[in-house]
Amino acid sequence: MIRRYKMEIWLFSLGFGIRLAYAIAVQFFFGSHGFAANSDAESFIAVANNLLAHGVFSPMTESPFIPDPLRTPPYPFFLAFFLYFKTPLFWIAAFQNFLAGITGVLIYRTGKIIFKSAAVGVIAAALFIFEPVSIYWSNLLMSDNLFSFLFFLAFYLFVVRKFYSSAFVLGLAALTRPIGLFLAPLFLAASAVLYYRGEHDGVNFAWKKALIAVLLFFAVLTPWAARNKILFNTWELSSVGWVNLYFFTFSKFAQTHGIDLPTPEAPQGYSGDAATIFTYDFSNVPFYKSTAQKLILERPWEYLKFHLAYFFKTFNYHGYDYLMEQVIRVKFPRISERVGSFAVQAGQAVWWLVYALVLAGLFKKEHRAWAFFILSFVIANNFLLVASGVSQGGRYGLPVMPMLLLLGSYGAVSAYRAVRGFYFERRIVKV
Repeated sequence: MIRRYKMEIWLFSLGFGIRLAYAIAVQFFFGSHGFAANSDAESFIAVANNLLAHGVFSPMTESPFIPDPLRTPPYPFFLAFFLYFKTPLFWIAAFQNFLAGITGVLIYRTGKIIFKSAAVGVIAAALFIFEPVSIYWSNLLMSDNLFSFLFFLAFYLFVVRKFYSSAFVLGLAALTRPIGLFLAPLFLAASAVLYYRGEHDGVNFAWKKALIAVLLFFAVLTPWAARNKILFNTWELSSVGWVNLYFFTFSKFAQTHGIDLPTPEAPQGYSGDAATIFTYDFSNVPFYKSTAQKLILERPWEYLKFHLAYFFKTFNYHGYDYLMEQVIRVKFPRISERVGSFAVQAGQAVWWLVYALVLAGLFKKEHRAWAFFILSFVIANNFLLVASGVSQGGRYGLPVMPMLLLLGSYGAVSAYRAVRGFYFERRIVKV
């Protein structure tokens, strides 16, 4: 068994071991606070503590415990499970690193299955294992790690044709971070396209099975949507979509055009955490929608250019500057700006090479349908993020990072085979 799964064991051990070593370093240099050194992490922990102490889903630190309209349940319950047993934050981060180790194995097996090449899987998994931003965010107690794991697990289950399991896990992913709700239709579209292109190896695309998968997906989401209907009179999973768009995207657009963007004022008596929760409240979503729509209708072409500009910027943003300035140089101030800038640019250069290899792989007719399906997730993710994609330290790119690495690795292997074939042809001609 060890011989049969030798590669998987090596990749898991590397992925988990490197991240665990980083967790030990965080514990040594920063203490337990290092795993919650982000306002979002603190909020998730607050919700988990309130679930255990008061049975309420609220980030408030004191009564009244106002229900949280922003966060969704999987990650707070994930934290609450560990905190119930008084688990130190270090070991919670260690378990997240365990999930990242499994992700590395899934990347390897996905590349091997889709592109019929173990080399593609090994290269993509190795790049993921050593990717600095992935290592960093795996050790913060935020929903990004869990969402990325669940999302790629759903993709892997789809690849191995476990469609019902894939739909269920995808539902959990969408409940962890609602952007998954907007990426989910790509699975259904791909099922039809890959079948009609004959790339499901004779497996029929059964509409009955597709319908059951869709029902399973929504069955996971429905209880939380019903909770929001009862508490907030809406079936939406979270207010995060319009909140992020308004405060990250439309505020930047208004700023570039010298427009004062209004924000709703909290009622009298709201202060501190309560005032923050009011900003996220579902009751403000119509205000955000109408103000944003008015802004777009007044300047449609300017907004289109703005949106597309940030869409392309997101491809070139991976959070290395954030990692250097907010993490590394804070603890090691002796590192000069010049050295830090060089390290950031080197990381960006590696990603540009990955993008070049992605394009090289797309020129190959073999597996092209799968390649475009994988790429569609990256494009959709970046299009939905807009300005949020370049303001969150690279964490919003984590779910689609494995997909980019798979495509880049496929391009690298294809390019190598083409060069090797050309070289041997020249040798044969000479002989």
